[in-house]
Amino acid sequence: MKVILSRKGFDTHAGRIPSPIFPDGKMISLPISFRCAPTRFADAHYSYDGDDHTIGNLIIALRGRRIAPAPNDLCHTDPDLREETLAHFRGQMVDGWQASLGQDSSAQGHLRNQEVGPGDLFLFFGRFHRIDATKNGGWQYQQDANPIHVLYGWLQIGPDPIRASDPHLLNLYPWLQGHAHLCEGYAETVRGENVIYVAREYLELCEVNARGAGVFRFGSDLVLTAPFNSLCIWDLSRWWGLQMNTAFSHHNTEASRFGQNPVLFNSRGPWQELVVDSEDYPEILSWAAGLIEHHQEQ
Repeated sequence: MKVILSRKGFDTHAGRIPSPIFPDGKMISLPISFRCAPTRFADAHYSYDGDDHTIGNLIIALRGRRIAPAPNDLCHTDPDLREETLAHFRGQMVDGWQASLGQDSSAQGHLRNQEVGPGDLFLFFGRFHRIDATKNGGWQYQQDANPIHVLYGWLQIGPDPIRASDPHLLNLYPWLQGHAHLCEGYAETVRGENVIYVAREYLELCEVNARGAGVFRFGSDLVLTAPFNSLCIWDLSRWWGLQMNTAFSHHNTEASRFGQNPVLFNSRGPWQELVVDSEDYPEILSWAAGLIEHHQEQ
């Protein structure tokens, strides 16, 4: 099995502001802006404390004087890990909904070259920051905390990825109607393949009782950023020990690791997916299973 660390959501270039970690540990990955998309930030929803909210209004609350997308800007809501996110856009909850991920161009080419397929596991991470409630009912970033890279969700691949141009796609998976990778004009933005990965219904990993895809509730062991280090310096010692080899699809050189107790990993770079082969790092499977078992959002 392969485990794919996949970068998603706002970063210092796309969106600019960090995605929020709410006081109760709920994490919302803010989808990036995209000129060809069927949905706006005002169309994407989340629930908190029993109430329904839009991601557009959340961005307004958090951005302050920072430059960030507006509620009516188009957004790329992918991966689709929460059914509620696009339920209002679709008009209803859809029977049989399953989580999905779209991938295209060079990023999909990288996954294909690494032979990523059914049964392999995506772990999604992004740039997050803790937030607090304000006196007027809004939200603000904690001033005594820094942005960190955090794992926020997972998706175990079900069938082989399906081309977005497949004429039978929506007959097989009607809830993909409105998916970012299927919108009119999107194909013209793609260089190479454009495919959809659909999640398994239930996870098949170390006998963990969980759905095939979902989101995490925050916990310190979901944090990739090493304590007292900059955003892109990671501590992966819980599963890689002192070993490093070509099982990493990016950064597989000695220059990417440094330090002792723990050995740290410099993840800086423009990559989107880092593929790890469990045959070379077997501990990564029990590590991933433990994260899903203990932090899955119910």
